[in-house]
Amino acid sequence: MAIWPTRTTEIILSPTQKQPMLSSRFSPCMCRAAASAKSKTGCGTTKKALGHQRKELDKAEARLGEINLLFRKLYEDNASGQLSNEQFVFLTSGYEDEKRELIKRAAELKKEIDTADERSADVKRFVALVRLYTEIGELTYENVHEFIDRIGVYELDKNTSTRKIEIFYSFVG
Repeated sequence: MAIWPTRTTEIILSPTQKQPMLSSRFSPCMCRAAASAKSKTGCGTTKKALGHQRKELDKAEARLGEINLLFRKLYEDNASGQLSNEQFVFLTSGYEDEKRELIKRAAELKKEIDTADERSADVKRFVALVRLYTEIGELTYENVHEFIDRIGVYELDKNTSTRKIEIFYSFVG
């Protein structure tokens, strides 16, 4: 059983035309809804938490720079004979452990920040597309492929003679 072109257009366009949340007046609400749909936790990373992560990353990178400078000074002191080899090993061992932990934490923070930035960019692109396509009158090849990721059409339910159709919009999971 084929789905008629006019019915397909109606099925695809109805969520964008009937939902008040999709109008340009409600774009902050739209951003929150799209962000929570995209987020695995359901609430997304807040700007405050993201700012905290960026500050922590800056501190970790600054401390790594300090440790590298300390290593150079200790090495120079050891090379010039001001420090014995035992003293050098003792003083640098603590810094090596701290440096490993800082490198590990900095990598984790970079990954989290990059993920949050990517999610934010996806939401912004989706909201821009929604604004562009809120007033669509007809489906074209371009707007379907830009706005819709995929459409799932399920088997016909013989009891009700209906078929389940799921539309997965781009950028929001």
